[in-house]
Amino acid sequence: MQDDTLTPAQDLLADLAADLDDVQSILVPGGSAAFAEELAMLHPQATIHWLPVDARQRSTPTSNIVAHNNIAEPPCPDGSIDVVVLEATGDRDLARRWIALARKVARPHGVLLVAGANDAGIRSAIADARDAIAPPVVEDYRRRNRVAHIAIPPVLAEPPAWARQPGIAPETWSSFTVEEGGDELAFDTLPGVFSAERLDAGTRLLLDNLEVPPGARVLDVGCGAGVIGVVAGRRGAASVTLSDVNLLAVAAARQNAHLAGVPVDVVPGDVYSGVADRKFDLIASNPPFHQGKLVDYDMPQRLIAEAGEHLQPGGHLIIVANTFLPYDRLMRERFGQVEVVAATRQFRVLAARQ
Repeated sequence: MQDDTLTPAQDLLADLAADLDDVQSILVPGGSAAFAEELAMLHPQATIHWLPVDARQRSTPTSNIVAHNNIAEPPCPDGSIDVVVLEATGDRDLARRWIALARKVARPHGVLLVAGANDAGIRSAIADARDAIAPPVVEDYRRRNRVAHIAIPPVLAEPPAWARQPGIAPETWSSFTVEEGGDELAFDTLPGVFSAERLDAGTRLLLDNLEVPPGARVLDVGCGAGVIGVVAGRRGAASVTLSDVNLLAVAAARQNAHLAGVPVDVVPGDVYSGVADRKFDLIASNPPFHQGKLVDYDMPQRLIAEAGEHLQPGGHLIIVANTFLPYDRLMRERFGQVEVVAATRQFRVLAARQ
C-alpha cells in the first residue's frame, strides 16, 4: 500500500531540497516511496539512498533510487553523502539514530534537512541535530510544521553522549534479556521497534501461557524483535516464521534468530502478506493497535479475520491484548468459541481453534 500524497513536513523538505545545487547523493532515512520519488525528480542526476521503514513502501520504479534492504547497516561510505533529508515522526530515539547516521555519512560542507510536525517532536529533533552537528542555517515554520537546514561543518565536534549509546550509534544494537526455561536470553533491538527497552508485560503473559505442540509450524505476526517466535523455536516448534511490516523490527528479529540459533524464518509483510498461502499449526501475536498516537484496529482485525486461511485444521490462534479491546468478540465471530487462557487487570490471553 502506497500513498502518493506528501506530508506537510515532506513538502517543506522538498522545498528546501529543490534550492540545493550540485547534489549527487541524497540519503533518506524513513519516509515514503512518494517522497523518495519527489526527491529523485527534483535531482535526477543524484542517487537517492533510501532506508524504507514500512515494508508496504519498499517498491519504487524510479531508476535513481536505491532502496537499501538492511536498515540496520549504514547504506553508504563515511563522508559520501551530499544531503541527508530526515522527517521526524515522533520517536526521538529513532530520530537520534538517523542524526547520528548523518554525522557518519554526510560529507563536510554537506547538508542535513530535518522537518516534522510540532506534535511529532520536531523541536527536539532540531535541538538534537544542533547538539550533534551544528546550529541551523535556516529554520522555518509553516502549516504546524517546522523545518531546518543544517550545514555539515568541515570538522565535527565530539558527539553528545546520547549519540554514542547502543542502538543510537550507527551499526550498534540496544539489548534486553528475557527469562526462558531458567535461561536469560539476550535480544538485540533498534529504536522504532515495539518495546525496544524491555520485554513488555503483555508479551510476558503470553509467553507464560504459550503451549507449543512438538513439531508445530508456528507463525508470529507483528513479531517486533522476535521474542515470541524465538521462544516458540526453543519450545519444540519444527519451524517458525516471523513477520512484521516494520523493517526495523524485521532487522532485529533476523539478528535475534541468528543469535538464538533456532529454525526461524523472518519475512517482511503486512499481516499475512509475507507468507502467501502457507498454513500453520499455531499463530501467535501481540498485535499493535496504535499508529503513532492514533488508535488503529485494522491490523488486529485482519489478523483475526484472516487467521482461518492460514491455520491447519485443528490449529490455534493465540493473542494477548489489553482488557478493554474487543478481540474476544471478533474471535468469537470468526471461530465460534474463544478461550480466555489467562488474565490480569491489564491484559488477556485469548485463544481459538480452527
